[in-house]
Amino acid sequence: MKFLFSFIVVAFIITSCSGTKSFTEADKQAALSVSNFLDEKQFEFEAEWANPLVSNELNQLAPQLLPQGSNGSRVNLVGTPNYLRIQNDTVSADLPYFGIMRFPRNPSNTNNAGIYFNGVPKDYKQSFNEKKQQTTISFDIKDETENYQVFITVYSNKSARVSINSSHRNTISYDGDITEVSSNDEAL
Repeated sequence: MKFLFSFIVVAFIITSCSGTKSFTEADKQAALSVSNFLDEKQFEFEAEWANPLVSNELNQLAPQLLPQGSNGSRVNLVGTPNYLRIQNDTVSADLPYFGIMRFPRNPSNTNNAGIYFNGVPKDYKQSFNEKKQQTTISFDIKDETENYQVFITVYSNKSARVSINSSHRNTISYDGDITEVSSNDEAL
């Protein structure tokens, strides 16, 4: 009897603690609609937050250099112009960078520390995860001196997370939203 009771309690705990999230039909339709919207390759991401890889250096400089409400692991970008734009087969980005650069682009130009690229990406992949109801995009792109691996996760409410790995810098991610870009708009 004691064994049976213990077994039932353990089974109940295991099933009630499962991490599976159930989605409503409206959630599923919204996620699928966003995935179809992304298929058009006419959208722009604007970051509201930058999430640099935490380092002692950045934590020490954070109070003096970062905007109000920011710290060494989360930087407020509201009011700071930035974008990652996908239009047809071209990807362009102008994103601020916070973190450690191993090989600066031009050591004499300290104003050019952001992440900039414009071109045709390699290995562009887009997939929809039905279980998580989110779309994932990944691609590789390079500029004159750096190679980037970019990973974008877009949720059903059009919020997104962009993570960028670089050949010359520590990894950084950004949280923000995506919006539609008309085919008549030109890349910056």
